[in-house]
Amino acid sequence: MPLKKLSDDFIRELAGYSAGYLPEQEFEKLLTLIEAEIQKHYFTRTSEANLLRIVKGMFDKFFFL
Repeated sequence: MPLKKLSDDFIRELAGYSAGYLPEQEFEKLLTLIEAEIQKHYFTRTSEANLLRIVKGMFDKFFFL
């Protein structure tokens, strides 16, 4: 089932990955952008897990985020 908003687990984990890379204001902007995009696409819990896996694997998290 597609998600209407990001899960708390996703937000918490993404916050952990972005800590030290993004200021809080930029992180909030990132969440707003992601939530706007998931409304346009079929985005599920599996999609969240895959996106987190991609972020975790990035060498330059700041550039990616």
